[in-house]
Amino acid sequence: MLPMMLTEFNTKVFLQNITSHPGVYQMLGDEGKLLYVGKARNLKKRLSGYFRKTGLSVKNQSLMSQVKDIQVILTNSETEALILENNLIKKNHPKYNILLRDDKTYPYIHLTEEKYPRLKIFRGSRKVKGKFFGPYPNVGAVKETLDIIQKVFLIRNCDNTFFKNRSRPCLQYQLKRCTAPCMDLIDGVEYEQQIKEVVSFLEGKNDDLIHVIEENMMAAAARQDFEDAVSYRDKLQSLRKVLEKQYISNEKGDTDVIAIVREEPLVVIQVFYYRKGRSLGTQSYFPKRHHGHSIAKVLQSFIEQIYFDKAPPQELIINEKPENTDVLKSFFFDRFAISVKFSHQPREHRARWLKLTLDNANLSLYNKKISTMMLSQKFAALGEVLGLTGPSRLIACVDVSHTQGEATVA
Repeated sequence: MLPMMLTEFNTKVFLQNITSHPGVYQMLGDEGKLLYVGKARNLKKRLSGYFRKTGLSVKNQSLMSQVKDIQVILTNSETEALILENNLIKKNHPKYNILLRDDKTYPYIHLTEEKYPRLKIFRGSRKVKGKFFGPYPNVGAVKETLDIIQKVFLIRNCDNTFFKNRSRPCLQYQLKRCTAPCMDLIDGVEYEQQIKEVVSFLEGKNDDLIHVIEENMMAAAARQDFEDAVSYRDKLQSLRKVLEKQYISNEKGDTDVIAIVREEPLVVIQVFYYRKGRSLGTQSYFPKRHHGHSIAKVLQSFIEQIYFDKAPPQELIINEKPENTDVLKSFFFDRFAISVKFSHQPREHRARWLKLTLDNANLSLYNKKISTMMLSQKFAALGEVLGLTGPSRLIACVDVSHTQGEATVA
């Protein structure tokens, strides 16, 4: 990458000398404040568009009225430019860029590496020992999956301090949600087999898993170990019940269904996540600073940001076309070695999934508007009580500490 610094911004000189290479451009305002970060396959063509005398959007008119300087960074490809653009946006949060509601890391399920492994929710860098499954759309989806695993496979979920200091089985054992390895009520070989079954479940290899459990059940019955056979039968019934609830049609692949809805001043993007044919739940996103951007641009930015640090599924079903699907496909292939299919007008059951996602998007938008209206009404009531001439713009809170109502300090 080669940065190009413009010491004194001159439109005519800038446009004459700008390169046609791919790269990233940063628009700066007063005192070098970063206003906007963009990428382009052809920098000259893209940046020339900002200096048209007519046809600029209201957002771009406002942006260009504040630009005092433009810095350009050349890259080897448009994919490399996309990566750099995302890093700069995450780091600097420019005023005119579309931002997601938050920048939280996605939760995973972590299978620890120890004598009796356990499963837990995990966020952050996956450098610790063990296996990771996910990412999941939210913590609720992880908790639901862990709850299923405890009911079906009876894997421990307690931390090591609790595990090592038991003198008798805990309540989880009484509820038949754990096999109490802490009290050696299950041997290491049998527990290891339970872990293998859990891994198969989390990896979506459920046909193989059901076959293994059926074989074990038949083998136990053949040797007249009926207690063991009943245990396998119960596990099989529980697993089939879970899979019947969670599987979508006969699909066994990975798919995200995305619906975007705009109703000023809000935009909502609803995503339903399916992995190995199982529903992992849904998530609503409300991008910031979307005003002046087209729906296609907002969706493009969302997809770039949401799948920047995690691999996308094999298929994205969408209700609107992003600005440039070719860039996204190239980025996904270069970064994750995945060929992603974009389905804009799905049919049959896929069309029903998209309608469900769209219905949830409209519901999320409605709830957000109601919540915002209620908050505005509360601020208006507060203004009346305080005799304010206009809406309150700042509320300062002072924490008052005390000791059971005495020795008050503010």
